[in-house]
Amino acid sequence: MKHKAPALAEMVGMWRRSLIIHADGSRDATTQVRWLQAQRLCVDLRQDAQLPDFMHLDCLDDLGPADCAQLAGQQGFAGHFGFDAEYFQWQRLIDFQPRGPFADAGRLWWEGENLIETGRDVPYVEYWQRDPTVVTRPLAAMQLRDPHTGTRGVALLLGTVFMFARDRPSALPAGASLLECVAGAGSLAQARGMLDCEITLGSAGSGGNLILASTHPWRVSEYFMIECNGSTVTTQDVDPAGKRLTRRWEVIETEGDPTSAWGPAGGQRVDPT
Repeated sequence: MKHKAPALAEMVGMWRRSLIIHADGSRDATTQVRWLQAQRLCVDLRQDAQLPDFMHLDCLDDLGPADCAQLAGQQGFAGHFGFDAEYFQWQRLIDFQPRGPFADAGRLWWEGENLIETGRDVPYVEYWQRDPTVVTRPLAAMQLRDPHTGTRGVALLLGTVFMFARDRPSALPAGASLLECVAGAGSLAQARGMLDCEITLGSAGSGGNLILASTHPWRVSEYFMIECNGSTVTTQDVDPAGKRLTRRWEVIETEGDPTSAWGPAGGQRVDPT
């Protein structure tokens, strides 16, 4: 049966997954999946509901072997979302897991309040619901690049929700899971480096951008600092050793009005601490 696909313009918003059914029939209704979609750019974060809070850690270099193994089970990505009149595809510019052999592509259609997704190259079924509390204005999205290292970044704001993704400095091996990569690392330092990919979700407001969830969970409850000045963007976080770090990015692509959202007069970059 041929289902009618939604228009791309309908997809702007925050989506939460309620269920995935894998090819072997196994089901997962507990993983916390948040997908924030602008007109083209998107960011996705997937975390086990039982993931510890890691609030006893301050930085990447605090991770022990067991911590690395737990964090390696997270998933998330950022990139472009498109439609070729038959299949939707998520082109992953940044991926927390190693890149797999298949494209992330499938069909989407509505069944009542559920948006159904089925895989093109890998068989699965996912059930999605739009978060009605997340409005779609203001909208601001940027693809970023560190001009010195080539590292990619994506920043996205819808209403009072923001997501940010920063790629790791070194590429992962292809084909294996991140857990397998971490387990096979030659040293703890190498394993930690494999986890140096940040995908962060938070609440944006006049008081600042409060981090609510992150692949770097020690950042939860901190304020995410970002400032856009036309063709350049500045963010502040910490390096692997926990030292304050300012990153300067060049803007590769924009949607909406990032300067109004994140500029000096935007009111969403203030760090109350």
